[in-house]
Amino acid sequence: MNFLHSYIPDPVAFQLGLITVYWYGLFMALGALVAFIITWRLARRVDLPAERLFDLGVLTLVIGFIGARFYHVLNEPSYYWQNPLEVFQVWHGGVAIHGGLIAGGLTLWIGSKRLKLSFWKLTDLIAPGLLVAQGIGRLGNYFNQELFGRPTTLTWGIPIDVASRPVEYISSTYFHPTFLYELIIDALAAIALIIILKKGLSRFEQANRFGLITAYYFIFYGVGRLVAEYFRIDRTPLIFGIRLPLIVSVVIILVGIGLMVIITRHSERTQV
Repeated sequence: MNFLHSYIPDPVAFQLGLITVYWYGLFMALGALVAFIITWRLARRVDLPAERLFDLGVLTLVIGFIGARFYHVLNEPSYYWQNPLEVFQVWHGGVAIHGGLIAGGLTLWIGSKRLKLSFWKLTDLIAPGLLVAQGIGRLGNYFNQELFGRPTTLTWGIPIDVASRPVEYISSTYFHPTFLYELIIDALAAIALIIILKKGLSRFEQANRFGLITAYYFIFYGVGRLVAEYFRIDRTPLIFGIRLPLIVSVVIILVGIGLMVIITRHSERTQV
């Protein structure tokens, strides 16, 4: 906590000649790698075709990343209209997980149909790794000094450089580490989902309950994002004075609850 309270991070990890490597990109890549490893290990338990799963996973990751960036750009049209080259400078930060979920989910759905794989089985296996990737990716926000929360006097508040502070908070020094809040919630949720999957994969198969882990993912992720949005002060579209990500997070939680009810009822009917 003392380290967080006193250290101002540098967005640059290291340089190799003319090449600059940013922490943001490193954590994005690390998150993707860990997600692949977790998904791969879980997939081996249900005998999914490894090569096709890997190819579909790479495609989903790429399209999901593009969707996440596109969604972020749409949220700040005036800024990117004035700075068009910034659209491509992703190492400066700026990807929205909501856009990634939409684009990646559609890619996964289309791919699963073409490969004749169970969409819900795939999403259940991907969900824990995705949560871990999201948590690791938030470390990139910390090093970029972005997406932090409102000012705080708590001992775990993080110092934000003057250049990165919003004008209305220019006199404040310490801010809520929302990256840390999301990271902790994502990690705990991922552990819970992995435990459920490892103990219940065979039961899920027999009871036709694939999709339930995905429902839990929506609920856990939505709750984690609600916590972060309660503190965050970054620019975002407002609808009736409410932050758009806050509204989307509530919708995601409701979708998760609805999906959980549908799957449970369908499973009960098929077992009668």
